[in-house]
Amino acid sequence: MAKKVPAPARRQSGVLPYRSHSKGIQVLLITSRSTGAWIVPKGNVEPYLSPRDSAMKEAWEEAGIQGEIHPKPTVLTWEYRKGDSHVAIDLFPMRVKETASIWPEFLDRKRKWMSLSKAIEKVEDPSLKGLLRTLPKMISSIKAPNSDKREKVRS
Repeated sequence: MAKKVPAPARRQSGVLPYRSHSKGIQVLLITSRSTGAWIVPKGNVEPYLSPRDSAMKEAWEEAGIQGEIHPKPTVLTWEYRKGDSHVAIDLFPMRVKETASIWPEFLDRKRKWMSLSKAIEKVEDPSLKGLLRTLPKMISSIKAPNSDKREKVRS
């Protein structure tokens, strides 16, 4: 009898959206369309895009945000099971610079800026909680570019 070989992991990528605030780091979470749980923007890596470019695409489609993802391959990996498949997600910290009032999935999702501690509390997945806890260290290792600290709003 042949041993069943597990299916290869599905590859996804996404962002850990953050901004600096007078009271510390804030994280932008969105709701899952299927469960309503608080998550971060993520999705399948498109065959014609790099994981980093796919992450930026998902950030726009799911949360209506644009920003800076450090060009250095600073990648956090979050793994979870979805049904019978194993999903591995490369998450890129993203310093949000623009937030749109209307975006492709705005009717399907809620989004909310919250303190890092509140975001850790709201997220259900233990692996994602752990990654959020590492965000301050990750941010401190990224050189902050010179730019306007105010968030821009696009319509």
